[in-house]
Amino acid sequence: MATYKFDGVSYPLEEAQYDMAVKLYRVDDRRGTIGSLEECVISLGIKRKHNVVRVHTTSGNFAYVLFTDGIVRRFVISKQAEEVRDAFDQNKKLSAQFVELRAPRPYETLAGKRKINKEAQKRHQQRIKDGTVKHRTHRNRKARLGVDDRARPQISYA
Repeated sequence: MATYKFDGVSYPLEEAQYDMAVKLYRVDDRRGTIGSLEECVISLGIKRKHNVVRVHTTSGNFAYVLFTDGIVRRFVISKQAEEVRDAFDQNKKLSAQFVELRAPRPYETLAGKRKINKEAQKRHQQRIKDGTVKHRTHRNRKARLGVDDRARPQISYA
């Protein structure tokens, strides 16, 4: 079973089974902290939801939400929410709007990602043996948006 750490305390981690619509207000833009996992505009909107204790919104596609039942649920951030988060981190003004967090599809779950990565690693090793590896350049968040990455999620497996 996977666990997620909030300030050194481990909580059980589950994949979300439902979608969640989150209302973002303009005041979130003023109260938020750029680059923060817990104080960004999306995290502040999620914290307003009933039964939510803490939230980590990563630079990637995921938000980790701790509910009052003591379980952390992993949501996928929609493309629109990613754009809002990136605009906030670039210090752009935001308007009030709804964004969606959705349940991960089977290939987006932690188990699905492990399976896909294992298969991709085998294909990559075969390409190295064949000598057909194509090198790609990767633009990180700093180069793409001009802002630093957020902290990585602290997930551990038992």
